[in-house]
Amino acid sequence: MNKILIFALVIQLFCCKPSYSIVNLKEEHCDDYRYGMIECKRLLSETDKKSLESKGLFVQDFLFDNVYQGTWYKNWDKMKLNSTPVKNLKAYSPEEKLSEGIKLADLENNTKPCNLLIQSIIPLQVSELNKYGKLINQNGLLYRLESQLMNVEPIVRNPCVKHISIMKMVDIPDLKN
Repeated sequence: MNKILIFALVIQLFCCKPSYSIVNLKEEHCDDYRYGMIECKRLLSETDKKSLESKGLFVQDFLFDNVYQGTWYKNWDKMKLNSTPVKNLKAYSPEEKLSEGIKLADLENNTKPCNLLIQSIIPLQVSELNKYGKLINQNGLLYRLESQLMNVEPIVRNPCVKHISIMKMVDIPDLKN
């Protein structure tokens, strides 16, 4: 009887392992992931990256030295990094997702029009973005939204958003034939 119980527990343990795939990630599950800076003990090889990916850490961009940007499953927040090539993980705050020099407090209640360049970790729902303005263009994971400055905060707090740049509105005159 004990052998059957142990066997059942082992089967359950293997069946309950979470599946990590950023490709299959849906917007409603972005809260389960963090986006930020990954500081490593050394440069990562492709084998290291694949191993980390199988554990829920996706190295996406090389920054400099041993520092990368990426996305990781929330269980990495509590994980001991000693047995990995990762030295430190730092999730970006909403302010750190904005272009340099922009302060969220300065944008509050500001109805000035602007163009937002939004970069995301996965495709975003266009209907969700349209709540905050008019989608002008989309290219992969980059979106250009005509909006107001006060709408930056709710967009940047979306856990699927990597970065936002604010551009001034530019009037483009109609071309004459």
